[in-house]
Amino acid sequence: MSGGLGLRLRPYTENDPKSMIKVGKRPIAEWQIQWLRSHGIKHVIFAIGHRGEKMVEYFAKSNESGMRIEFSLEQEPLGTAGALRKSSSLIAEDMCVVLNGDVITDLNLQTMVQLHLKLQTKTTMAVVPYISSFGIVEVTPAGKVAGFVEKPRIPDTYINGGVYVLNRDVVTGLPEKGDLEGTVFPDLASKGDIGSYLHEGDWMSIDNVKDVLTAQRKAPEWENKITGN
Repeated sequence: MSGGLGLRLRPYTENDPKSMIKVGKRPIAEWQIQWLRSHGIKHVIFAIGHRGEKMVEYFAKSNESGMRIEFSLEQEPLGTAGALRKSSSLIAEDMCVVLNGDVITDLNLQTMVQLHLKLQTKTTMAVVPYISSFGIVEVTPAGKVAGFVEKPRIPDTYINGGVYVLNRDVVTGLPEKGDLEGTVFPDLASKGDIGSYLHEGDWMSIDNVKDVLTAQRKAPEWENKITGN
């Protein structure tokens, strides 16, 4: 899912889609391609919009993965559900993996797919522990500051990891416009049709300029863990 405007990532996204922001030696999209390849994926579809031609040009020149790469271009913003629906004609398999275009992770995709098959839900969502964006101040009952905890993990609280396994009938049944997060997933959840796969390893959603700088620092340690190279 690489069609967003990436407004919080400007100036990086003024001339490039956010999936083409470079992290270490390669753009985010290339990290994702290498990760998918390491888990046996052979066919990738990029749902593109804003500056999408940059992705087409890049992979036309630099597709060393040997994977089949296709593109589904939205002429106007369709939302995450609409963009995925538009790409459905390119999906031949009974299920597919859907990945937000700003996520880098070492999640074990094969294990997640196995869980999806075991649960027999229409969708399985990767969930990751919620880490506070801020340091926490510990205060005593008497009103004194007892200490500080820097960006702690919040117990029993999880967020959407932006990695999904979806049955094909879910994809073909999506609205032509709209968002997965706002309407589709809440509806599926109300019917008990979303499983959860807890991932506690490396995971990062690159949402803003600060995240880009953090990802740059982490890139060297990700090389073998995520790409399998």
